[in-house]
Amino acid sequence: KNAYKHPFQNSIMFWKWGGKNIKLYGKGVLNGNGQRWWNEFAGKEILDTTNAYLRPILFYAQNATNLDIQGVHFKDSPCWTNFVVTSKDISFKDVICTARSTNATALPKNTDFFDSLNVENLNVERAWVDIGDDCFSPKSNATNVHVDTMYCNGTHGQSIGSLGQYKGEMSFVKDVVIENVWMLNGQHGARLKTWAGPDIGYGFIDNVTFRNFWGGNNEYTAFIDSCYFNINATTCAQYPSRMNITNILFDNFTGYSSGKYGNAVAKLTCSTSKDAVCENIKFKDFNIKTP
Repeated sequence: KNAYKHPFQNSIMFWKWGGKNIKLYGKGVLNGNGQRWWNEFAGKEILDTTNAYLRPILFYAQNATNLDIQGVHFKDSPCWTNFVVTSKDISFKDVICTARSTNATALPKNTDFFDSLNVENLNVERAWVDIGDDCFSPKSNATNVHVDTMYCNGTHGQSIGSLGQYKGEMSFVKDVVIENVWMLNGQHGARLKTWAGPDIGYGFIDNVTFRNFWGGNNEYTAFIDSCYFNINATTCAQYPSRMNITNILFDNFTGYSSGKYGNAVAKLTCSTSKDAVCENIKFKDFNIKTP
């Protein structure tokens, strides 16, 4: 009852930052002591509407302008590591983010390095990430995003979204460049994810470039998923995503896949809705080997 709260995916937080010209510098550690939370959460799903066990986000900023974070180690967040909302001119540089469980039956689920809502002008440079979910994941209404030099181990990918979760809501992500990235031992490399189902929103993803990716032992190196989250094929066909996906470039990808899907190294599942567009999806110098 003492936590800060946000309605998006029923989020709670340890603390809240806001204001102008916020600087968090240093080489110290923000430790969320997530192991106990992960143990209690084992077997549950964050997006299950019946789940009553909420876990706090380690760092939360809202209504922030000129937020500058450098040199910090974010460790063992109970849930998402960073969540930035309704903010602009945000910078993360030379940061470390780790979340690894000592209990094989209690994974560090949903420990995304970075999530956002309604952000403009976001810059991430030189981040080392070893966690149990998305390495980077701007969500609804993000524009002018640049990621340069990121190492991701054991993650779910460099993910745009998920978008379109809430009925009747418009959401978008546009003008994004994610480059110079190492993706190792995870689910996916570059990923875009949008919701399908009877009660969804609408919007678009436009002008996103993934450039200079090296992948090692990932399932799909590039993945467009228009049937997120755990939506079966029948429901997805009946209620397809209403999100436009346009002008996406996968440029200069090298490395190897895990072989989980045989010779398939990418999967593009576009919406079948007459109200959604999926066009100008380009691959350039895409060289991923299979085992």
